[in-house]
Amino acid sequence: MITGTSSSAGKSTLVCALGRVLAEKGVKVAPFKGQNMALNSMVTKSGHEIARAQYSQAQACRVEAEVEMNPVLLKPTSEYSSQVIVMGKALFESSGVGFQQRKKELRGVVEGALEELLSRFEFVLLEGAGSPAEINLLENDLVNLGLARRFNIPSVLVGDIERGGVFASIFGTVGILPSELSELISGFVINKFRGQAGILVPGLRELEERCGIRCFGVMPFTKIQLPEEDSLSAQQLLNGSKKISPDSMSICVVKLPYLSNLSDFDPLLLEEDIQLVFSDSANEISESDLIVLPGTKSTVLDLEWLKDNNLDKAISSAVQSGAIVLGICGGYQMLGTEIADGVESDRDLSLGLGYLKVRTSFYTEKILRQVEGSVVSGVFRGDKIQGYQIHNGVVENFGETTLFEVFSANDPGSTSISEGAVVDEQVFGTSIHGVFEGDTFRQRFLLHVAQRRSKRYRPSEKRYRESLDQAYDNVAEVARAALQLEELLELA
Repeated sequence: MITGTSSSAGKSTLVCALGRVLAEKGVKVAPFKGQNMALNSMVTKSGHEIARAQYSQAQACRVEAEVEMNPVLLKPTSEYSSQVIVMGKALFESSGVGFQQRKKELRGVVEGALEELLSRFEFVLLEGAGSPAEINLLENDLVNLGLARRFNIPSVLVGDIERGGVFASIFGTVGILPSELSELISGFVINKFRGQAGILVPGLRELEERCGIRCFGVMPFTKIQLPEEDSLSAQQLLNGSKKISPDSMSICVVKLPYLSNLSDFDPLLLEEDIQLVFSDSANEISESDLIVLPGTKSTVLDLEWLKDNNLDKAISSAVQSGAIVLGICGGYQMLGTEIADGVESDRDLSLGLGYLKVRTSFYTEKILRQVEGSVVSGVFRGDKIQGYQIHNGVVENFGETTLFEVFSANDPGSTSISEGAVVDEQVFGTSIHGVFEGDTFRQRFLLHVAQRRSKRYRPSEKRYRESLDQAYDNVAEVARAALQLEELLELA
């Protein structure tokens, strides 16, 4: 089990690195996280929803992602509540306190999923959540050292030196835990170090002596970007916009309060000849060449927020000046005329932005499927696309031109369906996530925007899926050089 002194300490990175190292040795290895909290999720081939992080870790391990790899997923719906997804299906909504009271009934589910993986794989890499030292959450633990104790699984603790106080964080984590849990921690790894690792040696030796555990090495700071719970690469962009140069094509993803599936935009980071920002600024929105309304966990609440902050007027101003608009999933629903909810929110009927003649009705059963197909209209006609759908809202098209014709990748024999809408090659909407992962469609779409807006755009020569696979190779190579891998893996 890989635990961490905090969130984003490097647990997922180390799981990806070890998974790729083991896969290259010919070991059949699987990732596992008993409970995750994230708005970034994916759909497995079997039609189950799991966290993006475990889906990506499966790719690093070169195995098919399965629902057993993430049996419990919490998707926040407000500051105080989350949708609880159990074995890939949404079962109930709960507050944080309420979920703690229900954890005991989920123990069997989590342990059963882990046992299933252990029966079929030679090696399972477990990822903890947050910090294992959250002593208020130890009872009925589903994801950290309580679970490891029940299976007698050794743990490695990862500390993020970039945050500062890494020695105290590791010492405090080991010290605050009850002995039956702390004794599972066999060693630690320092992550994100900048400089010469030799300077740390005195502190590492003293920490080993004080904690009675060993240091397995120091991982250097790297710029290797791997998908995480909420897509670290996109999350970094949320915290700071790039400056837009006049001749570059500008793309603005509207920073909604309940924005989800940030990984939709990771492929855009390969395109060096665009200016990409995540913003809730009316000025940045109105001046952009392409405005993207992204997915959201609360479509109606985010639509109300959009109007309350006059961002609907900023979008209107941009459209009148010729800007392109793309709505994905919840963003697509906002572009329509009406939304009948009652599932995500208590609003029975809300008026949309009115750019597309489509109407959305929410149902309690969530649509979960991988899809593939092609573009059936406009300048991209014939381009192949693939992606996945995760939504409760069903969109009805009342006369707009269909954008895609797709079928379920989970069932190739299924009947194809019309999906998405487009008007005047200016306003586009789709419920499919991941369409930008296809290099041809992404670059053809961006060329269309650039031509309509008379802006510069040179498509990148990089390919998204190849770049992602190379990133797993790269982080494995860093781990080989920085860590005592054989000793670490011998723990299991």
